[in-house]
Amino acid sequence: MMKILNSITRRIRRLPSAFSPSALHRTHYTGSLLFNLASFILPALYGTLSKLWVANINSSMVVLTDAYTYMNTASEAVNEGLPRAAWVVIGDKASRSLGKRLQLTHTLIAFQSVIGLILSLVFLAAASSSANSFVPGEVRDVSLTYVRIASFTVFSGTLETAVATATRALDKPDIPLAISTVKFAVNIILDFLLISKFHVGSFTPTVNMQGTIQLVCNLVAAFAGLVYFLWSNTRSFKRHTAHDPPEKLRPSFDALKVLLPPGLIVFTESAVRNALYLWLVSTIVALGAVYATAWGIFNTIRWGLIMVPVQALEATALQFIGHNWGDWRRRVDISTRKPQASLKDLHGIIRPAFRSLFIALNFEVPIAIFLTLFGAKPFASYISGSDEVAEVTASMWRSLDWCYIFYAMSTQLATILLATRPRWYLYQSLAILHPFFLRNFPSTINIMSFTTTVTAAPPPGQPDIAYAPNYENYQARTTKRLKEGKLPTSVPDGFPEQLTGDLVWEGDSVGQTYDWTYKLSEDQLSEIDQALQHFKGLGLPLGHISAETFPLPKLRSELRKLSDELHKGHGFFVIRGVNVDNYTREENAIIYVGISSHIASQRGRQDSKFNGKPADVVLTHVKDLSAGQDKSAIGSPAYTTDRQVFHTDSGDIVSLFCLETALEGGASRIASTWRVYNELARTRPDLVHTLSQNWDVENFANPNKKFTTRPLLYHQKATETLPERVALQYARRYFVGFGALPRSHDIPPITEAQAEALDALHFLGDKLSVSTNFAKGDMQFINNLAVFHARDAFTDSPTQQRHLLRLWLRDPENAWETPEPLRERWAELYEGVTPDAQVFPLEPYIRSASNRAR
Repeated sequence: MMKILNSITRRIRRLPSAFSPSALHRTHYTGSLLFNLASFILPALYGTLSKLWVANINSSMVVLTDAYTYMNTASEAVNEGLPRAAWVVIGDKASRSLGKRLQLTHTLIAFQSVIGLILSLVFLAAASSSANSFVPGEVRDVSLTYVRIASFTVFSGTLETAVATATRALDKPDIPLAISTVKFAVNIILDFLLISKFHVGSFTPTVNMQGTIQLVCNLVAAFAGLVYFLWSNTRSFKRHTAHDPPEKLRPSFDALKVLLPPGLIVFTESAVRNALYLWLVSTIVALGAVYATAWGIFNTIRWGLIMVPVQALEATALQFIGHNWGDWRRRVDISTRKPQASLKDLHGIIRPAFRSLFIALNFEVPIAIFLTLFGAKPFASYISGSDEVAEVTASMWRSLDWCYIFYAMSTQLATILLATRPRWYLYQSLAILHPFFLRNFPSTINIMSFTTTVTAAPPPGQPDIAYAPNYENYQARTTKRLKEGKLPTSVPDGFPEQLTGDLVWEGDSVGQTYDWTYKLSEDQLSEIDQALQHFKGLGLPLGHISAETFPLPKLRSELRKLSDELHKGHGFFVIRGVNVDNYTREENAIIYVGISSHIASQRGRQDSKFNGKPADVVLTHVKDLSAGQDKSAIGSPAYTTDRQVFHTDSGDIVSLFCLETALEGGASRIASTWRVYNELARTRPDLVHTLSQNWDVENFANPNKKFTTRPLLYHQKATETLPERVALQYARRYFVGFGALPRSHDIPPITEAQAEALDALHFLGDKLSVSTNFAKGDMQFINNLAVFHARDAFTDSPTQQRHLLRLWLRDPENAWETPEPLRERWAELYEGVTPDAQVFPLEPYIRSASNRAR
């Protein structure tokens, strides 16, 4: 009994030593762990805060902050290659002098900095490709600047990682902590002053501003850490080697040769692991903004509560296993190639790993259970402001929580191999990754299992196609259909092999031969003012605006030439020069409708209801009206900040008048239908067949007639008076739905051929498109039968909100012949619209055909 009591007493006496001042020093396990934990926590905490800052600016843009994460992941193979060799080489203080270790460290930092800078330049040049892979389609078009800014964080990250990893191996975890502290403090101060709701100044914070601040702080912190490292180690080296022969500390190729063997092994393992991870990320991003945002928030939770403690424990275990390994190798003589270790020796070497494992399990298991049951969904809801995102995030966590418990275990045990036998570390990692990702992962963590009841299901038999086009799915579908064969190899009978004329143009070159912007002169603007006053003096309803009641005697001839350009020329133009700030909303509407009446006198009916009553609404607004309501109930992206994919409207001419531009994004893109037709006729004539055959087109405007059946592509043969023409009339949402409003279940699903044709139209249109550089006060007119259009996603601010007026027009003098299948629809637009019945809403509202939540 006394022996047992004495044993317990001895153990109790030992307990305080773990928390004694000496044990808290950075050269001891406990002290090093605390330093590492603090240095990992601060970046993770800022990652969460950065999402909050961006959410305050625009919650739909939260997903952009993950561009930093994904770029760093893409460069992680470099950051985990040579830097992790530090544990084996630089951490071996038993067989290497301080001077040799410092030279290795300087070589590592110099090499990594060069590689990091090269990677940043590569990411900068490939910003579009990066956005396509890691940014969901809904916000991809406004992400390029942010992605370009984020590209240089790869350079700062490689520099910071090299300094942090090497200095931990030198028993100086305070240097990584200094880097993290500087970065965190400066970031928080600048974000609070410039980005938060309480920012100073009258400007409106932007997402790109937040990204720039983060980049600057990352660079400043990385260089501050480097300077601190050089200063502290130079002073330490001089103190320890005052009486020793001088040693070279400069980077050298010989030192690089020492680092490369273990570094390349770790690089290979990391490259494979991170490539598989990025494959997973790109798969999730392809599902759209909801899933991409949910994954980003999931990663925020993962980093803050799982990865931070696991990485801190791993770094600490590696540090001391490396030391123990070096000490043991020195004791048994480092010249012995295959030394034998006793169980006691092994216990002494690997004890830090089991210590880290014990701490990890005691922390991670309760955290994982808590997040699964309670924490993940409320946190995601708070960050995103979306119940749908929160539900998807919670589903992700429930699916993956067990993975991170095993991850915490395997990471600590793998430190034994990483710090002693890097080649074995590579073998075990590849052995685990191969079956896990390539066989079990897709089935165990099926991405589609994250789908919640919030997102409505498509009709049975509908192909895998959404409103936001997915290029990978498009390519896969194309490859599959081409392999199946038996596709037509020529265009339908009567259709032209190629179209010619001014309507055949490409976005890259059209600006060299055609100036589409007509700039109003001061005299013309004065004439417009006079016409405005003339019409107001008549006291007539706005429906009576015409070329006669809005007289422009000098400008009219120019406007008629522009109508000719629409119908016989390039099919589009922009009128620039009206200062909308000089007029009231009603006066701007009068000016817009008045100028348009000289180009095309007939105004089309865009809505048959207004304020719940029958009406001939001829002027509508295009504006984000999703704030404060469920976006999924809006059946058209026109009333959201989302991207609008390529499509046509109804009518002969679509015109837009810009009252205000967005804070960021919102560019108007147009493409020549004829140029796209030529490309399809040359490369995929089978799709010309598909487009010219009948489709079941959903009819949102008429609940009594669910759909109409008609082609999307029309051919008009040449006559004695008319040239040969091809016309396109379609909108993607009529076939795939939008948001949570899918294609109706009582309408036949589209075919695989039709799905491919829809994607082909969009991606060819996007490739061949031009942006009209739509500015405030611009009026854009396009031939809706010969030119189709799209809009980039955008960001508004409280003081600057994208706002357009729209008209559907027809010029009886120049109008193209309406294809037979469209005549019923055209009659609904243009027939029976009398001046007295026309309605011109001066405030935005959602058209009845676009607000049909089912």
